[in-house]
Amino acid sequence: MTYIIAECGINHNGDMSLALKLIDAAVKAKADAVKFQLYKSELLVPEGEKREMLRQYQLSPVQMRTLHSYCHQYGIEFLCTPFDIDSVDALEKLVKTYKIGSGQANDIMFLDHVASKEKPIILSTGMSDFADIRHVLGALDMPVTLLHCVSLYPTPPEKANLQRMIQMQESFAAPIGYSDHTEGIDIALAAVALGAVVIEKHLTLDKSMPGPDHKASITPDELVALVAGARRIEAALEPL
Repeated sequence: MTYIIAECGINHNGDMSLALKLIDAAVKAKADAVKFQLYKSELLVPEGEKREMLRQYQLSPVQMRTLHSYCHQYGIEFLCTPFDIDSVDALEKLVKTYKIGSGQANDIMFLDHVASKEKPIILSTGMSDFADIRHVLGALDMPVTLLHCVSLYPTPPEKANLQRMIQMQESFAAPIGYSDHTEGIDIALAAVALGAVVIEKHLTLDKSMPGPDHKASITPDELVALVAGARRIEAALEPL
């Protein structure tokens, strides 16, 4: 079955009660995993308004342990994207798989450290060309699942370029999925029909909330429809 990740990211806006509600929504929708982000704002962006926003939204490793325990209690996998070496280390005992974002996809030194944890890697490729991807796959002695991704929030449907996902399936000896930043669920469902083994989709409780990712996210009801639709497509693709 297609592995469906509800990407909570920073859509909790730094509020643990919202983070727990996002997990509840993912569990109710029968998603396979929920994913958060662990970072240090001072390492991500220069000093200024964006850094202050990210500082307000960042969660600590201690809070991540709380979220991990909550996910374990309700039977959904906890994932988290690290953005620095310390965050990789802090997540080592919390994740079975490391999910790496497009911004770190070509940082071989960082990826080597992730690979040293001897866990599978899911890698978004929104900032990588095929030569970059080949270089990374050759450098990592670790199972890697590649996600086609367009680093545009939100991504217009005409920019989704699902043909690139097909080209990746034909070009690389790795499982291929799709990290979707379009609005709605139809493009993600199209990717399921085209053979995506993973779908990652941002989840929000309210698209009107402040923050950079809410507009390109789906609501809990849309996540329910996405998971149900993916399972119907999978059933339709089963041979008789």
